[in-house]
Amino acid sequence: MADISSRTLQGIERRANASPETFKCIASVLETDFENLWKEQEMPTEEQPKMPWLSAEVKDVMEYISDIKAFYIHLFASVVAITGLTIINLFLTSRYCWMLWAAFGWGIGLLCHGISVF
Repeated sequence: MADISSRTLQGIERRANASPETFKCIASVLETDFENLWKEQEMPTEEQPKMPWLSAEVKDVMEYISDIKAFYIHLFASVVAITGLTIINLFLTSRYCWMLWAAFGWGIGLLCHGISVF
C-alpha cells in the first residue's frame, strides 16, 4: 500500500536507514505523523545490542553457526587452492611434488580451525 519494495521494508524492519520519502509513504499508509516515524529512526550504537530481543543463548548459537560457516568456507578454499596447485605442479614440475608442502601447511591450519570450531 505504501508503494515501496518489500526489500526496502525488510531493511527498515532491520533498522537500516531509509529516506524521508520512504517514511512519508509509510506514515501515510499508517495514518500517522511523519515526524513520529522519523524520530524513531535511530541506528543502534556499538554500546547498544543490535538485536536486544534475542537471548544470550540464541546469540551464542548464531555465533556458533557463523563459526561453522567460516570453517566450511576455509575448507572449500583450501580444496580449490590445493587442487589448483596440484594441477600447476603436474604441468610444471611433475618429478617433484612441492605442492605437498602447501597441502601439509594448509592442512595444519584447517585442522586447528576445525578443532577450535567443533
